[in-house]
Amino acid sequence: MNLKGEVVGILVSSLENNSACYALPIEAAEKIRSDVVRFGEVRHGWIGAEVGQAKEAVEGSHTIVTDILGPVQASDGGMRVGDVLLRVGKIDVHDPEDVIDASFFITAGDSTPITVIRDGKKTTLTIEADFHPMSQRGGMIFSALPSSTLNRGIPLSLQPQPVPQ
Repeated sequence: MNLKGEVVGILVSSLENNSACYALPIEAAEKIRSDVVRFGEVRHGWIGAEVGQAKEAVEGSHTIVTDILGPVQASDGGMRVGDVLLRVGKIDVHDPEDVIDASFFITAGDSTPITVIRDGKKTTLTIEADFHPMSQRGGMIFSALPSSTLNRGIPLSLQPQPVPQ
């Protein structure tokens, strides 16, 4: 919580000696919560575009589409090699690393607006995200962890589970 009492993140992991921890920003936690409520699982989306560093910035972005990995939704949605990415979903893109952050918020099965510059013109494409071909689907169950493994964290429990004795 911040000084205003607003939740800004959720502790998801810490080291045994409490010397460090990993907190998930609240926007990321909300994306996970939303997926689990809607589908019973987290659905990380994939549009199938590979990006790289552009030689020159275009409208503040150094991110260019270098390959379309198929069969994928990116080509169906109109994305092309050479497009300069400006925005993926609600996230502005300035460098190729920004696409990794933006991709976290894409949900498989949802349509995602992607703003690009092509031939000097700004265009917004709508691409239906798919599951990443390397993703592990199914079997993920959110439940309470035994207190011995919590390390003072708060478990995410969406389905009541008995705690082992």
